[in-house]
Amino acid sequence: MHRLGSIPETLFALSHEDMPDFAPLNTPQGQGQIEAVIATIGDVDLVLFDNVMSLLVGDMKDEEPWRQVLPWVRDLTRRGIGQLWIHHTGHDESRSYGTKTREWQLDTVMHLNRTERADTDVSFALSFPKARERTPDNRSDFQDVTIALGQEVWEHGVAKASGRGRVSPTARKFLEALKNALASAGVTTFQGWHAVTTGHWQAECFTLGLLDPAKPDSARSLFSRHRRELVVAKLVACNGDLTWIL
Repeated sequence: MHRLGSIPETLFALSHEDMPDFAPLNTPQGQGQIEAVIATIGDVDLVLFDNVMSLLVGDMKDEEPWRQVLPWVRDLTRRGIGQLWIHHTGHDESRSYGTKTREWQLDTVMHLNRTERADTDVSFALSFPKARERTPDNRSDFQDVTIALGQEVWEHGVAKASGRGRVSPTARKFLEALKNALASAGVTTFQGWHAVTTGHWQAECFTLGLLDPAKPDSARSLFSRHRRELVVAKLVACNGDLTWIL
């Protein structure tokens, strides 16, 4: 408000401390409380939920808390009410904390990676690990950017690409396996990109000896780790079961 000089007429802030009997949003009671606020305001276009861990009850590592809220998420979307669900990372700051199934049905996943700047306490790099709306025509809308708040002014710029492609030798081998899979049968087109399913990529990894079919748990963990490494390095992108090379 200080930076803008006024109070936006169409921005409404609600804290669960304003609700003496606040219920978690993965319960019918909690969803009913928010629906009542939406009905009171009327014509709501967007709701920012800050944050998943504070507003839901249950173990955030498991699928159940998000599974319980998902029908309501779909219903809000069906009614034209967009949502931004803010979530934390864990010890691994390259990914959201807990189950990845939380991201499966989202249109966009944005990742904020903290950066150090001496002149501000709010500084981060913004990237888009998942962007269903991305096309060749709007690619610039989803480019990596740096954002900072300094001297009461928000600043942004295109992120430097110096860290792109820096991955382990083993991850490089997984990338080669993906290239092989893309050169074989089973390729599909997704938003202008040539992509393959996870199954096709994994099959090539088995062929090259990168994964051991006799150890399925180890193979699944190894594949997931190196796929994530390639995504973080901006060498590949994923959407659901599809992966392509950037």
